[in-house]
Amino acid sequence: MKRFVSFLLVACALLGMTSCSRSKKSEPSSDPTIENTALSGSDAVAAGSSEQSGQTTVDPNVKTITFAVPTLCHAEDLHLLEFNEELLKDGYNYQLEVKSLQYGEYGSLLEKELKDGNVDVAFLGLDEAGGNMFNYIDKGLILQLDDILSSGNGKKVYEAFPETIWSRVKCKGHFYSLPFTPHCKRMTGIYAAFNRDYISDEVIDNWDGSLEGIYEIIKNAEWKEESVNPFQYFLTDYDFDLMIGCEIKDGLLYEYDTREIKNPLESEKLIGYLRLLEQMKSEGFLWKNVSYQCNSTYPVSEKDLEEGKFLVVLSAGEPRKTLEKENFRIKELDPVLKTNLNGSIAISSKTEDVNAVMDFLGILYNEGKYANLLIYGKQDVDYKLVDGCVVNLDGSDYTDVFFKRVCLGTYLNTYPVMAEGEEEGLRDSEKEAYLASIKNAVLSPFLGFAADLPANSKIPDDINDFLASLNTLSLDEALEKYSKILAEDGMEEYLRTAKEQWETYSK
Repeated sequence: MKRFVSFLLVACALLGMTSCSRSKKSEPSSDPTIENTALSGSDAVAAGSSEQSGQTTVDPNVKTITFAVPTLCHAEDLHLLEFNEELLKDGYNYQLEVKSLQYGEYGSLLEKELKDGNVDVAFLGLDEAGGNMFNYIDKGLILQLDDILSSGNGKKVYEAFPETIWSRVKCKGHFYSLPFTPHCKRMTGIYAAFNRDYISDEVIDNWDGSLEGIYEIIKNAEWKEESVNPFQYFLTDYDFDLMIGCEIKDGLLYEYDTREIKNPLESEKLIGYLRLLEQMKSEGFLWKNVSYQCNSTYPVSEKDLEEGKFLVVLSAGEPRKTLEKENFRIKELDPVLKTNLNGSIAISSKTEDVNAVMDFLGILYNEGKYANLLIYGKQDVDYKLVDGCVVNLDGSDYTDVFFKRVCLGTYLNTYPVMAEGEEEGLRDSEKEAYLASIKNAVLSPFLGFAADLPANSKIPDDINDFLASLNTLSLDEALEKYSKILAEDGMEEYLRTAKEQWETYSK
């Protein structure tokens, strides 16, 4: 999921809806930045057509649901046609119209569409989604869903997603969007792999899950591979914060034990952790240029791992296949469901029939056949399945549709796509385990809280730069340099704002 992590850092949420919606159908836009995908070259089904006559006849009982997405996630006309045909065939009185807005201008274009009442459902954006969430709420452009999700068709949407993750899409204490499941898939905790050729099972059993514990194990073990560092470090994207009971986001540190928000450079937990890593470097236990960020590189040899040239490997996510051997012992730490900035799919406050929109989304997100039709088309006509993955009819890799599933909110209930090096999604056999991992996750005490901070602040970049600088500067040098930078860039006021909002929210 590397491409998603780097490109979709703060997106999060899917939205569901209910029973009998808009009776009007949006006219195709003359604006070159807007592309209406209303049933391909044929409006027959979109309007409730008669297949026998081939004529377009308007059926007032067929409701049009207009869904806004960026052009990056454009729905193919043929698949949309097949999707709408199947809905009518099964007795549902809905049609879907996908409105594609220019990706580079998506935020401003979507705001206008919401103000004008031209869309019912909207994906709130990729990179900019977090900042826009507060904007959409403050301007009254999207619905608060608390009451809607608690009964009727809205309850069907609520039940389409794991209950545990709903709290993470709260904003200002309320629901305005649906849970964003792809990001939650990264909620797999971290693990340590120990080499039993050097470390006894008793020592491994007694490991307390801390970096200090790993340091003591390495320090007391016999190691003869002088050309290879005994400690391999694969943690990326700030996942090391889970080991110290903290979370780094928006350039601030959220401490789980004390439920406090802090300047990361003033956190004893974080600085103590980094100081121990520095000590391990100086003693030859760790590479000098170990990375602290996902966009940095760290020279770990798969061949060294294969041959057991390590004492301990610390990593995030699923254990690597290379480490699944009898003489390696893997211990996993409990995953933590971290907070995330909210806002992926929301319902327009100007939609004409909320009940219909919720009913439609309940169908889309609960019944996989419709989601598969929308994303892939018809099985054995537009694609076929090989080992549970979608491929072209000739067996070649299918065009990657990851962003389509994300932006349309169908990630959980569509087939995975087979594409080398890309995120595949969840096969049916994996979904139960995935949902169980979410259900059993340790919850961050900050789950559901997102501070409304200045979007143009330099603080988040300053903290990124601080961590990156540790590849070349000593910790003390970096602390001195970036403490001054943070002060100049307004950390005191930035932190005060977040703390005040958290105090109000936590009451």
